[in-house]
Amino acid sequence: MPEEEPGEQPEDFRARPLLDGWEKAADSSERLWLIRSFLERTLLGVLGETGDERPRVDPDSTFEDLGVDSMSLLELHDLVTAATAVELQESALFDHPTINDLTAHLNTELEALRG
Repeated sequence: MPEEEPGEQPEDFRARPLLDGWEKAADSSERLWLIRSFLERTLLGVLGETGDERPRVDPDSTFEDLGVDSMSLLELHDLVTAATAVELQESALFDHPTINDLTAHLNTELEALRG
């Protein structure tokens, strides 16, 4: 096991940025907006779109229509899991194949965790 730097927290205890923002959101519409925005930015990063002039993602287009292959879906899955406390099933991105579908699913999962 690699030695940790002084003051560094173990991986399990590092902040989960989407979860942190979601918990601080004022209402349901803000939480949905945060999730959707995070998913759009993350997807664009996975697809290699960087910089200020990134294209807009149609949240109702399927991941397949957006050019996402199986390796990219796996990367997106891992990034979403890392940013939340949600352990998504491997089929989640196939079961929820658009940004809007995945946003609703993640919101439901986060609500369940919140109790």
